[in-house]
Amino acid sequence: MAATTVVAWVGAISGLSSLFWDFYKWKTSGPKLAVSIAPGMKMVGAKPRSVTRNDDETFVVIRVRNTGTATTTLTMIGLSTYESWWSRRRLRRTDCVVCPIPQTTQQLPYKRGVGEEWGGALIQNGTFEKMRETGNLWCEVCHSWSQRPVLIYVPK
Repeated sequence: MAATTVVAWVGAISGLSSLFWDFYKWKTSGPKLAVSIAPGMKMVGAKPRSVTRNDDETFVVIRVRNTGTATTTLTMIGLSTYESWWSRRRLRRTDCVVCPIPQTTQQLPYKRGVGEEWGGALIQNGTFEKMRETGNLWCEVCHSWSQRPVLIYVPK
């Protein structure tokens, strides 16, 4: 094998590897939102100024952490039900409610940097319970980097 052939193969392999590496970096860059949800929570202790509540209310607590590589802005929280996994994939909602002002001191829209967390609570009322009884309730977190919301399943 001639030296020029070896050099050509080395160049082709390193160029292709560089192309794959750049694609991987592009695909994995940006914000990554890790969402956790905890229904059935009660508040105890001092009442925050921005929260109006009575002691009997039950809340759904939502935490959103940005574990990615870029800052994003949380724009909306919603709850949706879907008929099937295919309708969920296509975002064809059966029932949908929007929570424009969650019970929190960090009102939406809220800018989240890398490694930062947002927390909020929704009142667990009759509408929430009716949607939850279907067994197919999902919490949607919308942010500025994507047109598709981040979905997290709400357990029955």
